[in-house]
Amino acid sequence: MDFEPFPSKRISRKIVMVWRIAELLTLVFVVLFSASMLWVFSGTQWVYRLIQLGGSFLSAAVIISFLLQGLEQRSWRYEVWDSFIEISKGVVFKQRLVIPLGAVQFVDTKQGPVEQLFGLMSVVISTAAGAHKLPGLEPGIAVALRDEIVSNAGLADGS
Repeated sequence: MDFEPFPSKRISRKIVMVWRIAELLTLVFVVLFSASMLWVFSGTQWVYRLIQLGGSFLSAAVIISFLLQGLEQRSWRYEVWDSFIEISKGVVFKQRLVIPLGAVQFVDTKQGPVEQLFGLMSVVISTAAGAHKLPGLEPGIAVALRDEIVSNAGLADGS
């Protein structure tokens, strides 16, 4: 299969705030869970230290992830070519996904509550091998992309 040039379309920068809110909620959960475990096991010194250490590592991981999300957003690219869809993403671990249009079984748009707040949608492309999510798209772009994939994959005519 000959590959076209690298995908040029990008996801919205607003997705960074959506991801950061999700990370913040995770951090709050980790802190509350760690604090409750510290209270429950306050009499056992080794468990106390283990929970303290684990909570610190998890908090640090969430904070580092929080800081890297801007880079993650800039790494996302996508394109619909004549015979396939290409999605490229990743900062540390790069992934270049090629989905043949003939393999597409279903295309959906999704919008969670935080995405609604920021005016974003996701397009989910389903194949027999699994589902592939393209997050952080403006609603008009997401619907147009979904319709383009459906049309190019021949799903609109009942194929």
